[in-house]
Order: sequence, then structure tokens, then C-alpha cells
Amino acid sequence: MRSFIWSLYKINDASDAYATCNICKKTIKRGTKEAGQKCFSTTPLHNHIKINHPKEYRKERNKSEQKRTAQLTPAVFSTGTTESEEIACETSKQTSIDEYLKSKKVWNNNDSRSQAIHRKIGLMMALDNQPFTLVEDSGFNSLINHLEPRYSFPSRIYFSQTITPQLYMELKNKISIKLKKANHISFSSDIWTCPISHESFISLSGHCIDKEFNRIDVVLHASHFSESHTGVNIYEKLESMWDSWKIQVERRHLLVRDGAGNMVKGSNLAEIPSIHCTIHLLQLVVSDSIMSENIVIDVLAKCRRLVTHFNHSSLACSNFKKIQQQQNLDSLCLIQDVPKRWNSTYLMLERLNKLKIPVQLYLAERSDLMTFSTFEWTLISSIIKLLKPFFQLTQEMSSEIKTLSSVIPNICTLNKYMSKCQVDLSIQKTQSQLKTYLKNQFCAEANDVKSLHITKNRCYVMATSIDPRYKFSFFDDDTKKQAKYWLINDVLSFEKTIVCSEEVDFHVMNHHN
Repeated sequence: MRSFIWSLYKINDASDAYATCNICKKTIKRGTKEAGQKCFSTTPLHNHIKINHPKEYRKERNKSEQKRTAQLTPAVFSTGTTESEEIACETSKQTSIDEYLKSKKVWNNNDSRSQAIHRKIGLMMALDNQPFTLVEDSGFNSLINHLEPRYSFPSRIYFSQTITPQLYMELKNKISIKLKKANHISFSSDIWTCPISHESFISLSGHCIDKEFNRIDVVLHASHFSESHTGVNIYEKLESMWDSWKIQVERRHLLVRDGAGNMVKGSNLAEIPSIHCTIHLLQLVVSDSIMSENIVIDVLAKCRRLVTHFNHSSLACSNFKKIQQQQNLDSLCLIQDVPKRWNSTYLMLERLNKLKIPVQLYLAERSDLMTFSTFEWTLISSIIKLLKPFFQLTQEMSSEIKTLSSVIPNICTLNKYMSKCQVDLSIQKTQSQLKTYLKNQFCAEANDVKSLHITKNRCYVMATSIDPRYKFSFFDDDTKKQAKYWLINDVLSFEKTIVCSEEVDFHVMNHHN
């Protein structure tokens, strides 16, 4: 088939080795006369038109393609080619051997592209808590090789000793810049033991706000604590952690800790104001009061035995799930309570009460297990009613956005609820114990120096006073007067530190009045 290019050219009359362009009348050489017509080529003719007359070239090419497609399969293929496809075809060129070999060459470990992937894998390990052995897993290797065959995995030691320290230092520098701008920083700290290695660790988290009132919450340390957990050692550990971040004494505002004597002594030696974790205190109230009545102790022990029965028998779990399916219920498991796990007793009773019918049907078929009486089910419902506000308050106070200002309003509201809550006569002693322990933990007598009284404590009162949601709403007259005195002193001390010639503006105080 004759090339479409000849619609744009004509053979030169003087010599057939030349062709004349019909558009610009330029003569283009297409071969040598000595070599003969078999050696003539249309490539120079194509190149001339593509470079100098691209529109005309595409037009004639489209006509040729349409004609060829119509002749081959007119009923199946559409006619014409898009302009983007034509341009791509025109500009495409054959890959050279060097370029092909270069595209298949494995990257060096220090190549910038390899380093970028190293970093992403390191970030994934840190964010998803993945082990360093991930880079040795065949599935993960297969995935990365499919995505980028030129990438070569370094060893897990490279990630643990090079990439992770780099990421840590980068993040630490960013956090240090933010912390340097904070005038006051609050902290929370705790000591725990790993159940697998039985090694002890101490944590330190920092909390502050920037000039735009954005919260900053960061984990500063999770340090190995192999020494004896004495107050002196805790103090030295806290000091070393603060020194590593260059947080001076005057910038240490408050420390939230548990109520252990060694933590109290350590914070006192560090000369930083400290408070007992509110949620921990709530759980102490529940655990102490719930064990004050034998009838409650007995029903809880019975619930635990039932849950343990299912935990130790897969066959029992299967039969229990079949009963739930027959009742058109979602398949759920009973929950085991754990003394050190907050709210676990409430969650165990709440789930058991929710699955009351399936549990009764299962126990009816088992002669070796004790059934629950109507009185015991009523007792379980009453305990749930008493513990539910503690559960809800624990969930609410566990939020990252909660502040110290919410403690007094929440505890006061909880006290009112416990006073008005109507429960079965058999559990009224437990209710009374809950109110007593709640008062002992949060509103101790004034002569008890070691115990906490949240409406007499400066930290709690000041935090609540300056919160526009609460102000002085939960204070009696004496507490309100004390709060105003503390606020005035704070405003005066602030005025002295900024060395201002103007008088102190008491607009804040008027706003609270």
C-alpha cells in the first residue's frame, strides 16, 4: 500500500532521488541515484513534514488510518485516532541498551531513592509497632519487590541502629523546639513491669499549650528502670529525664502520678506540685466499696466461675454461641474481670446481664453448674446501675482533651447521683460504702493533711475557676473567696514578671464575678 506521505510530495522532475514538498516547495533528498530505487527511503520525507508541518502531517495520517481501518474491520473498530495517542506515537522512541540496563539495575543502599524507602519502612515500624524482623518476612519482601524491583532490603540491624535513631532524633528536635516555647509544662508519669521480660520501665509525658492555644501532648520518655523503686531513685530518674530535655525547674508546673508512697516521695524530692490520677482514685473507690458486702462478693464470685468455665472450654463457647443464634442474637462472649483492669467488673456484669436469656438456657442444660436465682439477677442489675456512672466518668476522663478543670464538676455530679440513686435494699450498704469512699478519696477532712480535698486544693480550684464552662458554680462561699484570692495573686505576680508600667487589669476577675 502506497504511503500517505506521497499526498504531500511529488517526485522531482530532474532526479527521482529527490522529492518536492507540496506545502513549502522545499526539495528533500530521499536517497542516491547510484544506489537505485530500492534504496530510496521515505523517512526524510516524514521527518520534514513532522517537524515543519505537524498539522498537515496528522491530518493526512488520520485519513490513511481511517481508510485502512475501514478496509480491515469496518464493523468492529472505530475510525480515527486521538490526538494524544498520535503525539505519543510520534514522540516515542526505542529504548537504548544503556537505558534498559540502567532501569533494571538494583539501587545502592545509599541511593536517595533507597533512603526514602528506608525511611518510610522505619516510620511504618514505629507507627504500627512492627518488629524489626518485618524486613525479613517473605510476604513483605514480595510486596516491596513487586512495587519496586530495584529496591534492595538492608538488614534489620540497619533499621534498628541507623534508621530508627535518625527518626528519633528528627522527632526529638521538633518536639524540643515546641517545648522551648512553653513557659510551663505539666507531666504525667507511671512505673510498670513488662509481663514478658519482667523488666520495669518508667514513663514521662509532657503536656502544654502554645501561643495559639493548641494542645501539645508528647511522650518524652519510656526509660528502663532496673534500680529499686525507692522515692530517691524515682526522683533521680525524673531529674535525668527532665535534664535530657533541658526543662528547668521553674518550667515544671505539675505532675500527675499514682498514689504509691514512693511516687509521692519522688515528686516531693523533685519539688514539683503533684496530684493523684483521678481515674485511679475512682477505681480505688469502686474496688474498696464493692468488696464491703458479702452478698455482693458471693454473686461476683459466681459470675467469675461461669466466665472461667467458658474461657477453659471451646466446646462450651460453641454451644453458647449456638444458643445465641437460635435466639437471633449476635454471638458474644462473656467478659472476665481483672483486678488491675479498670471497669472490668462492670463490663463483666453488664455483658452477663445482656446475655441473661442465653445464659439461663445454657445453665438449664448443665447440672454441674449453679444457676442464678431471680434475686441474684436483680442484684446484678442493681450493681450495674451503681457502677455505670463510674464507668462513664472513667471513659470521659480518659479522653486526651480532658483537663484538670473537669474533676471538681464531675465528682460533685457523681456525689449527687449516688445520693439520689434508688437501688434494691440488699445493695444499699454497697451504695453507702461507695458514697463514703468517694468522700474519703476526694473530699477528706480538713485535718487529714495526707488526703485529698479537691475543693481545698489550689491546683483543682484554680483550674476550675478559669474554665469558662464552670467558673465558681461548684464552690461554696469560702472556696469561692479563696479562689478569688489565688487568682488575684497570680495576676499580680504575672504583672511583676512582665514589668509593665500600667495598672493591673482586673477584667478577668470581674468576668468571673
